[in-house]
Formats: sequence, C-alpha cells, structure tokens
Amino acid sequence: MIFDRLPSSRPTALTQLDPGPQPSVTGEIAFGPFRLFPRQFLLLEGDKPVPLGSRALGILIALLERPGELVSKQELMARVWPDVFVVPTNLTVHISALRRVLRDGRDGNRFIINIPGRGYQFVASVHTPPQRKASLETMRPIVPPLEERLQIQALSERGAYGFPTAHP
Repeated sequence: MIFDRLPSSRPTALTQLDPGPQPSVTGEIAFGPFRLFPRQFLLLEGDKPVPLGSRALGILIALLERPGELVSKQELMARVWPDVFVVPTNLTVHISALRRVLRDGRDGNRFIINIPGRGYQFVASVHTPPQRKASLETMRPIVPPLEERLQIQALSERGAYGFPTAHP
C-alpha cells in the first residue's frame, strides 16, 4: 500500500516519478554476468538490457553502493520511496522481483541476503571495471546529425519517382 505525501499542487496525471537522490557510485559496477550503470539507471546482462522497474533498480543501486554491508529496511524504503509512506511489503515485493531477474539462489548465484527484521545485504563480489573508450556515456547519440536528418527529410519529401509530392 502506497500513500502519497506530495503537495496537491503537483499534477498527478502523466507525472514522471522522481528517481530520488542520485547514486553516489556513478561508474559501471559489475557482478556475476551483470553490469549496472547507476547514472543511466540501466542493468545489462552481457550486452542485453535487463527489464527491471525503477524501484527495484533503486534498491539494487542502494545495495551496490555498500556491498557486504547491511542496509536497513528503513533506509532502503526512504531511499527508493522518498516523500511517500510505504509498508515493508512493498520493499519485499521489489526485492523478490530483483532476485527473480538476477536468478538469485539458482545455479550457485547468491547476490542478496535478508537479515530478518533488519534489512538486506549484497553479498556477491563486485568490481568496477576501468572506463572503456566506448562506454554508454560516450556512445554515439541515437539521433542522427543535422545534415543526415536534412537528407532524410529531403528524400522523404520526394515521391516514388523522385518528383516532389504535393502537400495539401
């Protein structure tokens, strides 16, 4: 159950969720077959994006900022649901989704453990690879350069036989 404590002046329809505080770890974090890019809110398995909700990703980032340390349930809830009152069941549901996606407990993989009544701990070995030349932050943008967009637009304005199409 979630109870919103945000000011009523804020529009509720089509409002993007605030991801909360920016992660203190910003570079790539690798564990098992996974790579996390906290700043981009992106988890990859190999080179494929892993479908995971923003709340579960927020929990993972919080745990990976302090690998091997106990992170209390209260701290995780405050971090992932700022300005919102949630019951601990919400945290349990998102931890469960996170474990399912990571295949935690299967094939010898163990990433997250629960300390009953206290919190969670990330227990797998974690490393931060050296920055690569073609990291996600420096990849070519998806939007083509202006010249290329203008060429595409000019071509699309021509008809099937290369003649300009009439626009009403």
